[in-house]
Amino acid sequence: MVIRMIYEGNTLFINTEEVAKQLWMTPYTVRKYIRKGILQAVRIGKHYLIRQEDVNRLLEEMRQPKNQQGGQSHELA
Repeated sequence: MVIRMIYEGNTLFINTEEVAKQLWMTPYTVRKYIRKGILQAVRIGKHYLIRQEDVNRLLEEMRQPKNQQGGQSHELA
């Protein structure tokens, strides 16, 4: 059984596949973002769960023009 999303109190957590759909990237890239510290995640067994608010924050950062990001880039070299 794969956990797609779960609520803890008022906080929604979603899995890497759901994050990938929202950010238009692969689950592999989402896991790279987690390892690099770009996204925070909770690991449950073999799976990661990410707070929806963290995904929303990253999405907003990605939408900003590069000159407004304060030098931050989320490219994976």
